[in-house]
Amino acid sequence: MNLLAPTQALIVCVLAFTYYVDAFQGTIGRVQIKNTCPPIFKQRCTAIDRKLKSRTSYLMLTETKSTNNYEPGDPNLGYPDDPAWGWNKAAPKTSLSDPNVLGPHLPTDQSWSAQPWELNLVELVHWLPIIPAVLMANQVFTNSAYWSAYLDGDTNRQLLMLLSPIIAFFGGLPGIMMHTYEGWQVAPFVNPLSNPDFKIKEYNNEWLRIVAYQFIFVMQYVGLQTFSLGIYGSNSVVGIYLPALSIFGFLVGYLGNQHPKPKLELFGHSTLPLSWYTIVPFAFSTVLNLFAFLELGHHVFPSDSGIALVVKSIAAPVLIGAGGAIEGLLAETRFNQWIHFFAVVLFNAGFWVQWHMYNNV
Repeated sequence: MNLLAPTQALIVCVLAFTYYVDAFQGTIGRVQIKNTCPPIFKQRCTAIDRKLKSRTSYLMLTETKSTNNYEPGDPNLGYPDDPAWGWNKAAPKTSLSDPNVLGPHLPTDQSWSAQPWELNLVELVHWLPIIPAVLMANQVFTNSAYWSAYLDGDTNRQLLMLLSPIIAFFGGLPGIMMHTYEGWQVAPFVNPLSNPDFKIKEYNNEWLRIVAYQFIFVMQYVGLQTFSLGIYGSNSVVGIYLPALSIFGFLVGYLGNQHPKPKLELFGHSTLPLSWYTIVPFAFSTVLNLFAFLELGHHVFPSDSGIALVVKSIAAPVLIGAGGAIEGLLAETRFNQWIHFFAVVLFNAGFWVQWHMYNNV
């Protein structure tokens, strides 16, 4: 069998591939081929070299143009900047005092509520829920005998009850990151993907809000399901399928198509930029969580019944949910920092009410 022709073809193909790769680095490819090409393949190498000269020149020209247009800016510039201590806040965004941007349904100037001391208060209350969250986790850890008796000796369910408040708090970190980027100001949103003239000193970033919302709601879904799994175990309405259903809901919320979103506007401004694929699992987890809190309430408030029992049992999730609704539907459409502050105060109240329930198991 004559192996010369197939071998010759294979070597030429390898050299051609190498040339294509090296061509992206400039003229190095041609030099390497000419220097390494065996004499018997010199004619074929020369043909490849001529064919790719124009390709190499084009790539070099494109790279030069791209490099010339690249403006990285100052990598150390922040918002605010110099000084940038934790308590320093940027000046109110220009859109907060622009009647044309705010629209006819809002006051002509909302910048009055975006002073540094007000923004520092908003930032402070966002971090405070970590206190009751840690206290709840510690309560489960240090009183494991009580929780074991309540949860039928299931240590896995005890772990879920310990983790639930921690996940609920840290699941809100995408929102804290978003607010830090925004200078802790709720302001009109502009999507830089459709408006290249976006400036952080004028508007908030709509694309960042979309990404942050997805992570917030998916992580809150995990926190809600962790609590429900801890309370019910395999005794829920869907029985032993609850863990599998919980994992499925997470995958749908996180991996689902993020394009289809409800078109909701309040006071002339869009809100709730969240995919239906994330909304539906979250809604399911919210309803199940309310029933789980009612189940815990029967144990924590044994002397209550009727409306009193229901109100006491679901007060915590209702307060937390109301805070989220007010922040998303009012604070981020009216751009009043005090509405933002009040919404997060409700978060805190809900966490402390939940701590009270944990403390009485």
